[in-house]
Amino acid sequence: MPSVFYLDLWPILPSIMVVAEPAVAKHMTQVQPLQRERFSPNLFSPLLTAEFILAMEQKNWKKENPVLNAALTSTRVNEATSLLVPSLHSLRSRLHSISQSGKQYPIKDLLISYIIEVGGVIQLGGSFDLLAETSALDPIIKRSLDMMGWNPVKRYICSKEIKQRTDCLNRVLVETVQNTAQTGESGKMSQSPIYLAHVEHLASGRMDNAESIAYLVNTMKVIILASVVTAGAASYCYLFLHKHPDCLREMREEHDRVFSPDRTQTWELLQKEPHRINSLHFTLAVVKETLRLIGVGGVFKKLKDEKFLETEGNVYPVVCNVAFICHLAMGRRADLFHDPDAFRPHRFLPGANPSIPADSFRPFEKGHLSCPGQNLALKSLVLLLLTTSREFDLVPVFPKGAPQAAEYLGGKGYPEFHIGPHVNKGMPVMVHTRVDA
Repeated sequence: MPSVFYLDLWPILPSIMVVAEPAVAKHMTQVQPLQRERFSPNLFSPLLTAEFILAMEQKNWKKENPVLNAALTSTRVNEATSLLVPSLHSLRSRLHSISQSGKQYPIKDLLISYIIEVGGVIQLGGSFDLLAETSALDPIIKRSLDMMGWNPVKRYICSKEIKQRTDCLNRVLVETVQNTAQTGESGKMSQSPIYLAHVEHLASGRMDNAESIAYLVNTMKVIILASVVTAGAASYCYLFLHKHPDCLREMREEHDRVFSPDRTQTWELLQKEPHRINSLHFTLAVVKETLRLIGVGGVFKKLKDEKFLETEGNVYPVVCNVAFICHLAMGRRADLFHDPDAFRPHRFLPGANPSIPADSFRPFEKGHLSCPGQNLALKSLVLLLLTTSREFDLVPVFPKGAPQAAEYLGGKGYPEFHIGPHVNKGMPVMVHTRVDA
């Protein structure tokens, strides 16, 4: 299949130009940035308003949303690592409980709770207690997320229920943000990157209190939606590592080397010397290779009214109004990634030969509309693997005779799409506490 081709989807969607060519993607996002195209403006409503979505899509996201721009730099996320340790301990406790129960468990829900919890801590400095079995907020969030999706028929039939669930979530989030911002309830709020940015912008006069609270609430909603995608990547990390025990062993050895073979000392070092996380090169490579294989998404771009698109000496005819930059197709090109259907994290190690071709790996997209939370997403996945992989084995358990895709698509762990790709059936697993843990 060519790296740029046209796909006729009428009458379901307009015809689109599918882009799996790095140079063309760079042209559309960085050289001459194109506006995003919205096929379904109500996809995330009423969780996110149409006005807020439009602001994200049509403006310079990092410039127009100063709270996220200031908060989610790599430095600030690193500095906030110690805030995440209690949440990581809560996750560890839940995994122990699941292990002791001896029962299968769909790990997707727990991973979503973990990622949202991380986002909440980074935003407000305190835990939402989403990982507690008795959490009151977790089911409210999950009920709202269950109604999100691409199916317009379901959204029409369930429109009243969608609004009720989302209104309930909105009330809880507004109350939580207001209480935290006004009282400093958590005691750790002063270390929270997003809250620090909130205070700085209030002090500068660049936004008033009402605007700032609205930003914090909407930011939390974005984190909730993005967490679904990140949790899907987390489930595939576990699946691929289970399928490739040599990579799992190498990753565990890196954790012993960079931190300590002693788990207690690892937790202490994580709080005292969080910069060590930056030396987990193979663990990060596992995360990146997973993102390459599953193609977490893509982005639609509105093409300019012109007959041709020219970049780096190549000319492409423009016969439609919409382009789709397809991360999955780009990540599976043999001329860009050797043995593209294989799980080979080593290709992402520093100094790897061959190196990753420029602009071919773009899971968070590039340019001024790139995902502002990419540092947080990568950090949350690396921390997840660091604090769980040596203590637990997560073994996928799909029913006997379950449908199976080709192995390069995950086999029995083929993807289902809910905002992003997830291992089907919520990835049922048996959690085993390791004997030497």
